[in-house]
Amino acid sequence: MKRIDKGKVSATILITSSGISNIGDCVYLVALNLYVLNTTNSAFLVALIWCVPLVAQLLIGGWIGSVTDRLPLRSTLITTEISRAIVVFLLPLVPIVWIYPLLFLLGWGSTIFNRSFLPYRTLLIPVEHQKFVNSLMNVFQSGALLLGPAIAGVLIQFGSMALALWVDALSFAISCISFVLLPALSHERVENEKLHNAQGIGVIWKKLRLDWLEATQFLKGHSLFASLFVATAASQVFGQAADSQEVVFAEKALHLGHFGYGMMVVAAGLGFLLGSLVLSLFANLFSTKFLLACGSVLGGIGYFIYALAQDFWQAVIGLIIMGVFVTAESVGFNTYTQHAVPVEKMGRINNLLDPPQKGFTLIMMVVASVVTEQYGVRILMLSVTCITIITGISNTILALLPRNRNSFETSV
Repeated sequence: MKRIDKGKVSATILITSSGISNIGDCVYLVALNLYVLNTTNSAFLVALIWCVPLVAQLLIGGWIGSVTDRLPLRSTLITTEISRAIVVFLLPLVPIVWIYPLLFLLGWGSTIFNRSFLPYRTLLIPVEHQKFVNSLMNVFQSGALLLGPAIAGVLIQFGSMALALWVDALSFAISCISFVLLPALSHERVENEKLHNAQGIGVIWKKLRLDWLEATQFLKGHSLFASLFVATAASQVFGQAADSQEVVFAEKALHLGHFGYGMMVVAAGLGFLLGSLVLSLFANLFSTKFLLACGSVLGGIGYFIYALAQDFWQAVIGLIIMGVFVTAESVGFNTYTQHAVPVEKMGRINNLLDPPQKGFTLIMMVVASVVTEQYGVRILMLSVTCITIITGISNTILALLPRNRNSFETSV
Protein backbone atom coordinates (compact mmCIF):
# COMPACT_ATOMS: atom_id res chain seq x y z
CA MET A 1 0.00 0.00 0.00
CA LYS A 2 1.32 3.43 -0.93
CA ARG A 3 2.28 5.49 2.10
CA ILE A 4 0.25 8.66 2.65
CA ASP A 5 2.34 11.83 2.98
CA LYS A 6 0.86 13.48 6.08
CA GLY A 7 2.54 16.77 5.24
CA LYS A 8 0.83 16.93 1.84
CA VAL A 9 -2.50 15.96 3.38
CA SER A 10 -2.18 18.75 5.97
CA ALA A 11 -1.23 21.30 3.32
CA THR A 12 -4.17 20.21 1.14
CA ILE A 13 -6.62 20.57 4.03
CA LEU A 14 -5.23 23.99 4.93
CA ILE A 15 -5.33 25.31 1.36
CA THR A 16 -8.79 23.92 0.59
CA SER A 17 -10.42 25.19 3.77
CA SER A 18 -8.84 28.61 3.24
CA GLY A 19 -10.28 28.71 -0.28
CA ILE A 20 -13.78 27.76 0.92
CA SER A 21 -13.62 30.37 3.67
CA ASN A 22 -12.56 33.02 1.14
CA ILE A 23 -15.49 32.18 -1.13
CA GLY A 24 -17.81 32.75 1.84
CA ASP A 25 -16.13 36.06 2.61
CA CYS A 26 -16.62 37.30 -0.96
CA VAL A 27 -20.28 36.29 -0.89
CA TYR A 28 -20.64 38.13 2.44
CA LEU A 29 -18.97 41.37 1.27
CA VAL A 30 -20.98 41.68 -1.94
CA ALA A 31 -24.27 40.88 -0.21
CA LEU A 32 -23.72 43.21 2.73
CA ASN A 33 -22.47 46.13 0.59
CA LEU A 34 -25.49 45.95 -1.71
CA TYR A 35 -27.91 45.48 1.18
CA VAL A 36 -26.72 48.57 3.07
CA LEU A 37 -26.49 50.72 -0.09
CA ASN A 38 -30.00 49.73 -1.21
CA THR A 39 -31.47 50.19 2.26
CA THR A 40 -29.85 53.52 3.15
CA ASN A 41 -28.52 54.97 -0.17
CA SER A 42 -25.60 56.32 1.87
CA ALA A 43 -21.92 56.07 0.88
CA PHE A 44 -21.04 56.83 4.50
CA LEU A 45 -23.00 53.87 5.88
CA VAL A 46 -21.44 51.61 3.24
CA ALA A 47 -18.02 52.81 4.41
CA LEU A 48 -19.03 51.96 8.00
CA ILE A 49 -19.22 48.30 6.99
CA TRP A 50 -15.46 48.53 6.50
CA CYS A 51 -14.74 50.97 9.33
CA VAL A 52 -16.44 49.24 12.27
CA PRO A 53 -14.33 46.06 12.09
CA LEU A 54 -11.25 48.28 11.86
CA VAL A 55 -12.22 50.06 15.09
CA ALA A 56 -12.50 46.66 16.76
CA GLN A 57 -9.15 45.56 15.36
CA LEU A 58 -7.58 48.82 16.51
CA LEU A 59 -8.76 48.31 20.10
CA ILE A 60 -7.11 44.91 20.49
CA GLY A 61 -4.36 45.13 17.89
CA GLY A 62 -1.76 46.52 20.28
CA TRP A 63 -1.86 43.60 22.70
CA ILE A 64 -3.64 40.54 21.31
CA GLY A 65 -0.44 39.22 19.68
CA SER A 66 1.10 38.80 23.13
CA VAL A 67 -1.78 36.46 23.94
CA THR A 68 -1.84 34.48 20.68
CA ASP A 69 1.95 33.97 20.81
CA ARG A 70 1.43 32.15 24.12
CA LEU A 71 -1.68 30.11 23.31
CA PRO A 72 -1.98 26.81 21.40
CA LEU A 73 -2.45 28.11 17.87
CA ARG A 74 -4.75 25.39 16.54
CA SER A 75 -7.12 25.63 19.52
CA THR A 76 -7.27 29.41 19.09
CA LEU A 77 -8.08 29.03 15.38
CA ILE A 78 -10.84 26.47 16.07
CA THR A 79 -12.51 28.67 18.70
CA THR A 80 -12.28 31.78 16.54
CA GLU A 81 -13.79 30.14 13.45
CA ILE A 82 -16.82 28.67 15.24
CA SER A 83 -17.42 32.03 16.94
CA ARG A 84 -17.32 33.87 13.60
CA ALA A 85 -19.72 31.32 12.09
CA ILE A 86 -22.27 32.08 14.83
CA VAL A 87 -21.92 35.87 14.48
CA VAL A 88 -22.31 35.83 10.68
CA PHE A 89 -25.32 33.53 11.00
CA LEU A 90 -26.98 36.20 13.17
CA LEU A 91 -26.38 39.13 10.76
CA PRO A 92 -29.56 38.77 8.65
CA LEU A 93 -31.69 38.06 11.73
CA VAL A 94 -31.20 41.47 13.36
CA PRO A 95 -32.29 45.06 12.47
CA ILE A 96 -29.77 46.96 10.36
CA VAL A 97 -28.66 49.07 13.33
CA TRP A 98 -27.47 45.89 15.08
CA ILE A 99 -25.36 44.82 12.12
CA TYR A 100 -22.59 47.17 13.18
CA PRO A 101 -22.08 45.74 16.72
CA LEU A 102 -21.89 42.28 15.13
CA LEU A 103 -19.33 43.58 12.63
CA PHE A 104 -17.40 44.86 15.65
CA LEU A 105 -17.25 41.31 17.02
CA LEU A 106 -16.18 40.02 13.62
CA GLY A 107 -13.34 42.55 13.65
CA TRP A 108 -12.10 41.07 16.91
CA GLY A 109 -12.39 37.58 15.50
CA SER A 110 -10.49 38.36 12.30
CA THR A 111 -7.64 39.96 14.29
CA ILE A 112 -7.27 36.93 16.55
CA PHE A 113 -7.45 34.59 13.54
CA ASN A 114 -4.83 36.50 11.53
CA ARG A 115 -2.40 36.67 14.46
CA SER A 116 -2.67 32.89 14.90
CA PHE A 117 -2.92 31.74 11.28
CA LEU A 118 0.39 33.02 9.87
CA PRO A 119 2.59 31.43 12.57
CA TYR A 120 0.56 28.20 12.42
CA ARG A 121 0.91 28.08 8.64
CA THR A 122 4.63 28.83 8.88
CA LEU A 123 5.12 25.94 11.32
CA LEU A 124 2.96 23.54 9.30
CA ILE A 125 4.61 24.08 5.90
CA PRO A 126 8.34 23.24 5.40
CA VAL A 127 10.49 26.24 4.50
CA GLU A 128 11.33 24.97 1.01
CA HIS A 129 7.61 24.71 0.12
CA GLN A 130 6.37 28.00 1.59
CA LYS A 131 6.53 30.06 -1.62
CA PHE A 132 4.72 27.34 -3.56
CA VAL A 133 2.03 26.96 -0.87
CA ASN A 134 1.63 30.75 -0.61
CA SER A 135 1.09 30.85 -4.37
CA LEU A 136 -1.36 27.95 -4.27
CA MET A 137 -3.33 29.56 -1.44
CA ASN A 138 -3.57 32.67 -3.59
CA VAL A 139 -4.99 30.52 -6.41
CA PHE A 140 -7.85 29.45 -4.15
CA GLN A 141 -8.29 32.96 -2.73
CA SER A 142 -8.39 34.40 -6.24
CA GLY A 143 -10.83 31.73 -7.33
CA ALA A 144 -12.99 32.90 -4.45
CA LEU A 145 -13.03 36.42 -5.94
CA LEU A 146 -14.43 34.88 -9.11
CA LEU A 147 -16.90 32.46 -7.55
CA GLY A 148 -17.95 34.53 -4.53
CA PRO A 149 -19.61 37.47 -6.33
CA ALA A 150 -21.23 35.12 -8.84
CA ILE A 151 -22.63 32.97 -6.04
CA ALA A 152 -23.74 36.10 -4.18
CA GLY A 153 -25.54 37.39 -7.28
CA VAL A 154 -27.40 34.11 -7.76
CA LEU A 155 -28.30 33.83 -4.09
CA ILE A 156 -29.56 37.43 -3.92
CA GLN A 157 -31.41 37.15 -7.23
CA PHE A 158 -33.17 33.88 -6.49
CA GLY A 159 -32.95 33.72 -2.72
CA SER A 160 -32.17 36.44 -0.19
CA MET A 161 -29.38 38.31 1.56
CA ALA A 162 -29.90 36.00 4.52
CA LEU A 163 -29.09 32.98 2.38
CA ALA A 164 -25.93 34.66 1.05
CA LEU A 165 -24.72 35.46 4.56
CA TRP A 166 -25.50 31.97 5.84
CA VAL A 167 -23.25 30.58 3.09
CA ASP A 168 -20.42 32.60 4.67
CA ALA A 169 -21.33 31.24 8.12
CA LEU A 170 -21.10 27.73 6.66
CA SER A 171 -17.65 28.50 5.25
CA PHE A 172 -16.43 29.47 8.73
CA ALA A 173 -17.83 26.22 10.13
CA ILE A 174 -15.97 24.23 7.45
CA SER A 175 -12.78 26.14 8.28
CA CYS A 176 -13.27 25.22 11.95
CA ILE A 177 -13.60 21.52 11.06
CA SER A 178 -10.43 21.68 8.96
CA PHE A 179 -8.38 22.89 11.91
CA VAL A 180 -9.77 20.03 14.00
CA LEU A 181 -8.32 17.66 11.38
CA LEU A 182 -4.90 19.36 11.28
CA PRO A 183 -2.04 18.57 13.69
CA ALA A 184 -1.58 20.53 16.92
CA LEU A 185 2.14 21.16 16.23
CA SER A 186 4.16 20.62 19.39
CA HIS A 187 6.40 23.62 18.55
CA GLU A 188 3.64 26.01 19.52
CA ARG A 189 3.62 24.75 23.12
CA VAL A 190 7.31 25.50 23.72
CA GLU A 191 6.82 29.05 24.92
CA ASN A 192 7.58 31.47 27.69
CA GLU A 193 5.48 31.90 30.78
CA LYS A 194 1.82 32.19 29.87
CA LEU A 195 0.51 35.74 29.83
CA HIS A 196 -2.77 34.69 31.41
CA ASN A 197 -0.89 33.22 34.40
CA ALA A 198 0.32 36.67 35.37
CA GLN A 199 -1.21 37.97 38.59
CA GLY A 200 -2.56 41.51 38.52
CA ILE A 201 -2.96 44.20 35.91
CA GLY A 202 0.44 45.65 36.76
CA VAL A 203 2.28 42.43 35.95
CA ILE A 204 0.34 41.94 32.71
CA TRP A 205 1.07 45.54 31.70
CA LYS A 206 4.78 44.97 32.41
CA LYS A 207 4.81 41.89 30.17
CA LEU A 208 3.10 43.81 27.38
CA ARG A 209 5.65 46.61 27.62
CA LEU A 210 8.46 44.06 27.44
CA ASP A 211 6.84 42.58 24.33
CA TRP A 212 6.60 46.03 22.72
CA LEU A 213 10.26 46.68 23.59
CA GLU A 214 11.27 43.33 22.11
CA ALA A 215 9.35 44.11 18.92
CA THR A 216 10.92 47.59 18.70
CA GLN A 217 14.41 46.12 19.01
CA PHE A 218 13.63 43.60 16.29
CA LEU A 219 12.47 46.32 13.89
CA LYS A 220 15.54 48.44 14.61
CA GLY A 221 17.75 45.49 13.78
CA HIS A 222 15.79 44.60 10.64
CA SER A 223 15.35 47.93 8.86
CA LEU A 224 14.66 46.31 5.47
CA PHE A 225 11.68 44.39 6.81
CA ALA A 226 10.41 47.51 8.60
CA SER A 227 10.74 49.64 5.43
CA LEU A 228 9.07 47.06 3.20
CA PHE A 229 6.26 46.68 5.71
CA VAL A 230 5.63 50.45 5.83
CA ALA A 231 5.53 50.76 2.03
CA THR A 232 3.33 47.67 1.62
CA ALA A 233 1.04 48.75 4.46
CA ALA A 234 0.63 52.22 2.95
CA SER A 235 -0.41 50.66 -0.36
CA GLN A 236 -2.93 48.44 1.45
CA VAL A 237 -4.33 51.36 3.47
CA PHE A 238 -5.11 53.48 0.41
CA GLY A 239 -6.28 50.43 -1.52
CA GLN A 240 -8.77 49.55 1.20
CA ALA A 241 -9.98 53.16 1.28
CA ALA A 242 -10.71 52.89 -2.45
CA ASP A 243 -12.28 49.44 -2.05
CA SER A 244 -14.72 50.81 0.52
CA GLN A 245 -16.19 53.00 -2.25
CA GLU A 246 -15.95 50.44 -5.05
CA VAL A 247 -19.68 49.80 -5.22
CA VAL A 248 -20.26 53.57 -5.45
CA PHE A 249 -17.64 53.84 -8.24
CA ALA A 250 -19.29 51.01 -10.18
CA GLU A 251 -22.81 52.38 -9.94
CA LYS A 252 -22.24 56.16 -10.09
CA ALA A 253 -19.06 56.62 -12.16
CA LEU A 254 -19.30 53.64 -14.51
CA HIS A 255 -23.13 53.51 -14.40
CA LEU A 256 -23.23 49.76 -13.87
CA GLY A 257 -26.08 47.93 -12.19
CA HIS A 258 -25.80 45.30 -9.48
CA PHE A 259 -24.87 42.66 -12.03
CA GLY A 260 -22.21 44.90 -13.57
CA TYR A 261 -20.71 45.58 -10.14
CA GLY A 262 -20.56 41.87 -9.43
CA MET A 263 -18.89 41.18 -12.78
CA MET A 264 -16.36 43.96 -12.14
CA VAL A 265 -15.38 42.25 -8.88
CA VAL A 266 -15.15 38.99 -10.85
CA ALA A 267 -12.71 40.69 -13.26
CA ALA A 268 -10.44 41.59 -10.35
CA GLY A 269 -10.69 38.00 -9.20
CA LEU A 270 -9.70 36.80 -12.68
CA GLY A 271 -6.54 38.91 -12.50
CA PHE A 272 -5.66 37.53 -9.08
CA LEU A 273 -6.36 34.00 -10.31
CA LEU A 274 -4.16 34.35 -13.39
CA GLY A 275 -1.30 35.73 -11.32
CA SER A 276 -1.68 33.01 -8.70
CA LEU A 277 -1.78 30.22 -11.30
CA VAL A 278 1.41 31.44 -12.95
CA LEU A 279 3.15 31.71 -9.59
CA SER A 280 2.00 28.28 -8.41
CA LEU A 281 3.25 26.67 -11.63
CA PHE A 282 6.58 28.52 -11.75
CA ALA A 283 7.13 29.48 -8.10
CA ASN A 284 10.72 28.26 -8.02
CA LEU A 285 11.65 30.30 -11.11
CA PHE A 286 10.80 33.66 -9.50
CA SER A 287 12.88 35.03 -6.65
CA THR A 288 11.17 36.73 -3.72
CA LYS A 289 12.98 39.95 -4.63
CA PHE A 290 11.69 39.83 -8.22
CA LEU A 291 8.10 39.25 -7.10
CA LEU A 292 8.23 42.27 -4.79
CA ALA A 293 9.99 44.57 -7.26
CA CYS A 294 7.85 43.68 -10.26
CA GLY A 295 4.49 43.33 -8.53
CA SER A 296 4.57 46.56 -6.54
CA VAL A 297 4.79 49.03 -9.42
CA LEU A 298 2.84 47.16 -12.10
CA GLY A 299 -0.01 46.43 -9.71
CA GLY A 300 -0.33 50.15 -9.02
CA ILE A 301 -0.35 50.91 -12.75
CA GLY A 302 -3.19 48.43 -13.27
CA TYR A 303 -5.18 50.12 -10.51
CA PHE A 304 -4.56 53.51 -12.17
CA ILE A 305 -5.96 52.21 -15.48
CA TYR A 306 -9.03 51.07 -13.55
CA ALA A 307 -9.44 54.51 -11.93
CA LEU A 308 -9.34 56.19 -15.37
CA ALA A 309 -11.89 53.77 -16.88
CA GLN A 310 -14.96 55.20 -18.58
CA ASP A 311 -16.77 51.92 -19.13
CA PHE A 312 -16.95 48.33 -17.96
CA TRP A 313 -14.31 46.88 -20.29
CA GLN A 314 -11.69 49.53 -19.53
CA ALA A 315 -12.23 48.86 -15.84
CA VAL A 316 -11.87 45.11 -16.46
CA ILE A 317 -8.49 45.56 -18.22
CA GLY A 318 -7.14 47.63 -15.33
CA LEU A 319 -8.43 45.20 -12.70
CA ILE A 320 -6.93 42.16 -14.43
CA ILE A 321 -3.51 43.84 -14.69
CA MET A 322 -3.76 44.92 -11.06
CA GLY A 323 -4.79 41.44 -9.92
CA VAL A 324 -1.92 39.68 -11.68
CA PHE A 325 0.81 41.86 -10.23
CA VAL A 326 -0.64 42.54 -6.78
CA THR A 327 -0.68 38.76 -6.38
CA ALA A 328 3.04 38.65 -7.18
CA GLU A 329 3.72 41.39 -4.62
CA SER A 330 1.63 39.63 -1.98
CA VAL A 331 3.35 36.25 -2.41
CA GLY A 332 6.75 37.93 -2.40
CA PHE A 333 6.11 39.92 0.76
CA ASN A 334 4.45 37.03 2.63
CA THR A 335 7.31 34.66 1.78
CA TYR A 336 9.88 37.25 2.83
CA THR A 337 8.02 37.83 6.10
CA GLN A 338 7.95 34.10 6.91
CA HIS A 339 11.74 34.01 6.57
CA ALA A 340 12.51 37.36 8.20
CA VAL A 341 10.29 37.17 11.32
CA PRO A 342 10.70 34.42 13.96
CA VAL A 343 7.47 32.42 14.31
CA GLU A 344 7.37 32.75 18.08
CA LYS A 345 7.48 36.56 17.81
CA MET A 346 5.05 37.19 14.95
CA GLY A 347 2.14 38.11 17.20
CA ARG A 348 3.98 40.57 19.40
CA ILE A 349 5.73 42.23 16.43
CA ASN A 350 2.29 42.75 14.91
CA ASN A 351 1.26 44.36 18.22
CA LEU A 352 3.55 47.21 17.22
CA LEU A 353 2.86 47.27 13.48
CA ASP A 354 -0.84 46.53 13.21
CA PRO A 355 -2.55 49.34 15.25
CA PRO A 356 -1.00 52.25 13.27
CA GLN A 357 -1.98 50.56 10.01
CA LYS A 358 -5.53 49.89 11.19
CA GLY A 359 -5.87 53.40 12.62
CA PHE A 360 -4.68 55.03 9.42
CA THR A 361 -6.95 52.74 7.36
CA LEU A 362 -9.92 53.78 9.48
CA ILE A 363 -9.12 57.46 9.02
CA MET A 364 -8.65 57.04 5.27
CA MET A 365 -11.96 55.20 4.88
CA VAL A 366 -13.78 58.07 6.56
CA VAL A 367 -11.85 60.56 4.41
CA ALA A 368 -12.71 58.49 1.32
CA SER A 369 -16.42 58.66 2.06
CA VAL A 370 -16.21 62.45 2.60
CA VAL A 371 -14.21 62.97 -0.61
CA THR A 372 -16.75 60.85 -2.51
CA GLU A 373 -19.66 62.88 -1.14
CA GLN A 374 -18.00 66.28 -1.76
CA TYR A 375 -15.90 65.82 -4.90
CA GLY A 376 -17.04 62.59 -6.49
CA VAL A 377 -15.77 59.02 -6.45
CA ARG A 378 -13.60 59.52 -9.57
CA ILE A 379 -11.37 62.06 -7.82
CA LEU A 380 -11.00 59.67 -4.89
CA MET A 381 -9.94 56.74 -7.10
CA LEU A 382 -7.38 58.76 -9.07
CA SER A 383 -5.82 60.23 -5.93
CA VAL A 384 -5.56 56.88 -4.18
CA THR A 385 -4.05 55.08 -7.14
CA CYS A 386 -1.36 57.75 -7.62
CA ILE A 387 -0.29 57.21 -4.01
CA THR A 388 -0.33 53.44 -4.56
CA ILE A 389 2.08 53.79 -7.50
CA ILE A 390 4.45 55.90 -5.37
CA THR A 391 4.52 53.26 -2.60
CA GLY A 392 5.07 50.59 -5.25
CA ILE A 393 8.12 52.44 -6.58
CA SER A 394 9.44 52.63 -3.01
CA ASN A 395 9.09 48.85 -2.59
CA THR A 396 10.82 48.24 -5.92
CA ILE A 397 13.79 50.45 -4.99
CA LEU A 398 14.16 48.71 -1.62
CA ALA A 399 14.03 45.27 -3.22
CA LEU A 400 16.63 46.11 -5.90
CA LEU A 401 19.18 47.99 -3.77
CA PRO A 402 22.50 46.06 -3.90
CA ARG A 403 22.97 46.38 -0.13
CA ASN A 404 19.79 44.38 0.45
CA ARG A 405 20.86 41.47 -1.74
CA ASN A 406 21.93 39.26 1.18
CA SER A 407 18.59 39.72 2.96
CA PHE A 408 16.67 38.38 -0.02
CA GLU A 409 19.12 35.54 -0.67
CA THR A 410 17.88 33.93 2.56
CA SER A 411 14.32 33.91 1.19
CA VAL A 412 14.58 32.03 -2.08
